Amino acid sequence: RETFEEESMLCLAQTVSDVGVLQPIMVRQAGGRWVVIDGERRLRAAKMAGLDTIPAIVQNAEFTSAGITHRQLVANQHVDLTPMEKAKAIEKLMREAGWSASELAVKLGISPGTVTKLLSVLTLPQEIQDRVGSPGLGLSAAYQISLAGNAEAQARMADELASGALTRDDAAARTRVRKSRR
Repeated sequence: RETFEEESMLCLAQTVSDVGVLQPIMVRQAGGRWVVIDGERRLRAAKMAGLDTIPAIVQNAEFTSAGITHRQLVANQHVDLTPMEKAKAIEKLMREAGWSASELAVKLGISPGTVTKLLSVLTLPQEIQDRVGSPGLGLSAAYQISLAGNAEAQARMADELASGALTRDDAAARTRVRKSRR
C-alpha cells in the first residue's frame, strides 16, 4: 500500500477509538525493529486515535520478500488498493517468486484476466499511470488504454475517458476495431 485515503483513515481511527482494534496486526522482527506484515492501516488508525498499544501476532517464521508480498496481497484482497498498487505488487510477486501470471492468479484466487489487466497498466506511460484510479480511469478503462497503440493514442483515449466523452465500452469497441484492422 502506497496511499492512505485521509477520510477513510479518519473513519477507521474513530472506530478504533470507539471499540479498539478488533483484529490484531501481524508483525515480524527484522534488524532489531518490528515490521508490519499485515495491518498497516489499523496501526496508523490506532496512532491517530491515541492508542499506545494494540494487539499483534508475532510471526517468528522467516519470510522471503516474495512470501511477505504474497501474504500482504492475500490479506488485502478485500481492501481498496488502487489499481496501480495492485499492479506493482503482483508484478513484484511474480518477479520475486518466479511465478507465471496464471500461477499467481491461482495463488491469489483471482482471475487470469484480472492479472492481465493489472499487468497491462504497468505498460502505460507514467503520466497515464499517475491518473489510473481517478474518475473514468478504473482498471478496465486503463486496460483498454493499454491496447490503444502508441503513447499519443493512449493519452488521447485517457483524456476522453476521464472527461466522460468516451465510456469504457466505447473504448473497448474502439480497440476491437483497431485489433481487427491489424
